Parts: sequence; C-alpha cells; structure tokens
Amino acid sequence: MFENMNDPKLAFGYWHWTLLIQPEPFPVRMIEASANYYLDHALKTNSASKDFSSIDVDTLDNYHAEFQQPARIDAKCEDYCAAFFPDRLDDEADRKIGRKIDVPLQVVLGTKGLGLDRNRTLGSWEEFSDDISLTMIESGHYIPEDHAQNCLDALLRFFSLTVVHR
Repeated sequence: MFENMNDPKLAFGYWHWTLLIQPEPFPVRMIEASANYYLDHALKTNSASKDFSSIDVDTLDNYHAEFQQPARIDAKCEDYCAAFFPDRLDDEADRKIGRKIDVPLQVVLGTKGLGLDRNRTLGSWEEFSDDISLTMIESGHYIPEDHAQNCLDALLRFFSLTVVHR
C-alpha cells in the first residue's frame, strides 16, 4: 500500500497510514488528545454512508471504549509500523526473488472506497499471489460494519470453495 502513496487521492484518503507510523509517542499522544474525534472522523470519512448509520450502536460503543485505552492505541500504531518497516521490506525482498504466497487469497473490496477499482486491486495483489479471488461489495472501507452479511457470505463462499479444491 505504501508504494501507492504517490497517488494524491490515495495519499489524501489514507492519511492515517503516515500518521500512525511516526516515532513513538507522537501518534499515540495525538490520538489520545482527542480520541473520540479521531475515531469518529476515520469512521465517517471511510464508511459508505459518511455517517454512523451503518455501524451498530454496540460496535460503535466498543470502538470508543477501545480508543480510551492508550495501550490499544499504541497497538494500532504498532500494526501500521510493522506494515511499513519489516513487512514492506520483506515484501520487496520477496518480489525481487519472485516468491509469492502459494495458497488461495480472498480480497474483499468496498466499491465506495477510495477509488481502488477491480483491475488496480487485482494488479496490486498479483504481485503476491497467482491465486486470487476478488469480491466487490457495495460498501466503504469498513465492509464488516457496512455490510456484515455480504462480507460473511463472501468469506464463507471462499472458504467452502478453497476446502473443496485443496
């Protein structure tokens, strides 16, 4: 994903990727200072409805409770740091020697996301695997929150086909 940051639309939409990889304690303290605002902004701007209408109240309450815990905010930052530092470098090394993932992959893409269309998404994942299934769901970035049943159906379909073929 970081390789695509030269695309202004993606860089603008994925602003949190570059924030969360900053050295500690900067991103954690920034988020802690206004955790609910940060979370609400991220959820609203990346959901299909651009509001909270697709997120069930209990789920939203759980997300807000999580963002009151500095250790959980730090863990989210560490996840993005891992994607940028060791994972990105490992991916580059694998690409250089032609190593790919040798199991089927399922990619679920929200059609109302940041403009990642079918071909661009498949092209990105083809660097990692030759066996990719792509399911597009009318959703924003938060597919399980926007359309839980459609997401579950796609995953169950993939796993049932994968078990049969293996």
